[in-house]
Amino acid sequence: MTDTRGSTATTKQVIPIEWNWDMDTTTISLGVRGGQPPFSEFATKGRCKRCWGALRGRTDAAGTVTGIRCIVCDKLLEGTAAAAEGERISKESIFNALNMMLEHQPKYGDGPFAQKVFPTIDRLSEQELRDRVALSKSQHRKSPRGTLTRHEFPVGGPGWFFLQARALIDGLSRTIDHERNSIMDFPNCRINADGSVSVQFDTQRLSQNPRHREQELLARVGLLLGNGMIAAFACELALKAVSLTSAAEARKTHDLLELFDDLPGDSRDRLQADFSTIREVLTDHRLSFGTWRYFEADVGTDAFKAMTGPQPTRLLAKAARVILDEAEYVGLTGGITVHANRKVRTAEDEREHEETIKLTIKGGECPPRPCEASSDDDW
Repeated sequence: MTDTRGSTATTKQVIPIEWNWDMDTTTISLGVRGGQPPFSEFATKGRCKRCWGALRGRTDAAGTVTGIRCIVCDKLLEGTAAAAEGERISKESIFNALNMMLEHQPKYGDGPFAQKVFPTIDRLSEQELRDRVALSKSQHRKSPRGTLTRHEFPVGGPGWFFLQARALIDGLSRTIDHERNSIMDFPNCRINADGSVSVQFDTQRLSQNPRHREQELLARVGLLLGNGMIAAFACELALKAVSLTSAAEARKTHDLLELFDDLPGDSRDRLQADFSTIREVLTDHRLSFGTWRYFEADVGTDAFKAMTGPQPTRLLAKAARVILDEAEYVGLTGGITVHANRKVRTAEDEREHEETIKLTIKGGECPPRPCEASSDDDW
């Protein structure tokens, strides 16, 4: 007879982490025989070329890549296809790092993914930045009309715009369902092995809740309007942040095309290298958060289509992510610290919930040190 009173049994449960490779944390180092290159170490961030979302990878015990997926649009590669793509983008990132050492723009191949290269750059110290900001403020006693200057944005100030833009676009990434966020109700389709298409209709669902009902239609239009304006506003904030830290001023406008054209030439070149049609996308949506956010008689069909189409919204969100990468390249940072308390009181059948949240928001910047050929007058 065995007495088991007072005994305890301990079991260990191993929970594997499936996506164990954060592709935003990869670093590559290059050396040049006989000399020190301008950039010797590079950080790389995995990007989906369809939406420019971040990537996560899966590797086995031997380190072989077994899966790559985008955390925004869920583009997925598995097995040998993932291993081949992982090897391809790794080689491509080394080639692009060498290109950047020669002051050339990166080039991306035909695969679905890429590794964005961020070189280690000689940046201004905090005191040097403070001196430059003070000089800029002394040269502009009064802010030019229609312009944001360093009078409104002290050291670190552009980082607030960067952080807000990032929060908006990261939040948008969690709400967009590209297959379901459509004004129309498209039937389920399946492509058969012989190439034919089978269409499935749920007649009961269609009869009970047709999409053409006014309430459903307005809800879907409103969702697309909200997503489009958030993406446009994120682009605006990020563009202004880059201009403020690179050129000490930014235009007071919602016009995305004007903000893009005001960027320093090297920033525009890098943006177009990552997203070749970014200027065209910003042109199509240049007034989405400016004039077109109001329902007026002269808005027109083209403007309404630009605001409510799921494909244009997807492209504008991609543009915002590419601009945020450029903001990081020029040295913008930002963070949020959260302190929260929660209390729950129960009395009979009623429950009271009280929550106190304190947010500390901090922006920062550390722009590249000007090259010898430039001068402080360029700022």
